[in-house]
Amino acid sequence: EWHSSKTGRTYDLFDTPITGPDGTLCKLQFIRDISDRKSSEKALRQSEERYRMLVETMNEGLGVQDENGVWVYVNDRLSEMLGYSQEEMIGRPLSSFLSKEDQIVYKEQVGRRRRGEIKAYELPWLKKDQQTILTLVSPRPIFDERRQFKGSFAVVTDITERKQAEEALKESEKQLRSLSSQLLTAQETERKRISRELHDELGQSLTVMKLRLNFIEKNLLKPQTELKQECENGVQYIDQVIENIRRLSRDLSPTILDDFGLSAGLRWLISNFAKSYTIKVILNMIDVDSLVPPDSHVVVYRTVQEALTNIGKHSRAKTVSIAIQRNGGEVLFSIEDDGIGFDEWTTTAKTPEKRGLGLATMKGRVQMVGGVLTIWTKEGKGTRITLSIPSKQGVTS
Repeated sequence: EWHSSKTGRTYDLFDTPITGPDGTLCKLQFIRDISDRKSSEKALRQSEERYRMLVETMNEGLGVQDENGVWVYVNDRLSEMLGYSQEEMIGRPLSSFLSKEDQIVYKEQVGRRRRGEIKAYELPWLKKDQQTILTLVSPRPIFDERRQFKGSFAVVTDITERKQAEEALKESEKQLRSLSSQLLTAQETERKRISRELHDELGQSLTVMKLRLNFIEKNLLKPQTELKQECENGVQYIDQVIENIRRLSRDLSPTILDDFGLSAGLRWLISNFAKSYTIKVILNMIDVDSLVPPDSHVVVYRTVQEALTNIGKHSRAKTVSIAIQRNGGEVLFSIEDDGIGFDEWTTTAKTPEKRGLGLATMKGRVQMVGGVLTIWTKEGKGTRITLSIPSKQGVTS
């Protein structure tokens, strides 16, 4: 084999023995151009080197197993993750690096791989020091030309720290929900206290003032008409203040829920909304007292109250449709208006001090009782708020 500097090509020389006409042994020499084959071999070697470099330096573990589940190759990263050398791993069954429980999971996954499935799954491994490492396995089956299963390879990603962070986040969220629940409970308790004081203390004091003005008016002389008129005006003003106090007291703590139930409370709330705003209300409502758990009554009431308040203040709606119905094991509360709507993304992207606590408080309250609050809105197309609360009677046949 030699390389010609003149042509830039590579050749090889080979002999072929032949027998001449006179019976003597001869040989023929042939020159063959092997430049293309040499180029292909060089390209193949370079490709293999690049592949090997990629596999050996990748940040993820990579392993190849045969049809019997025995390691035939592992890269440096996978052996490092498990604390073994490559020599200690190759030739051993993959199942020997798993606990008995996880061997069952692995066996199920091998069955799926034989069927050609390639869905990623989580799998814990036992390291050499018997510590557990949690990974995400992304497998690919290997089939021959006859579609016979010949093993598989998989990329293995260490997700131990990520899972620990997720668990810490879940615990933090759990604690936050518990704290929020306590704060909301304390808020409702404080509202009840203030409501009682407004109704009992301030209401009674104003009633006494009203009686005294009436007494003064009755004891004025007939010529004292101006004073009598002032007394009457004062009584009327006190009546207005008393009515406002009653309204504030009811808004602070809906005692109607305790006295008459959730259905009556919602009907009263919706009726007052219709009186306060020039908005047509269409109501389709079933009796929900026996369906909604008692600890969810205040949450439902406050959510509907907040939704109606937002509609009255911001929506510019002409019609509001309210539907309350049973749907399997849930009770659905739907409030839909034909107002101007809003851009939910823009609203939720605002800083807390700019967007207020309305939507966040509503969703937080609902989540605490196992419910779901969804909001659909589009600028110029109105808004629909749907509240789903688990029914205490469950699903009926």
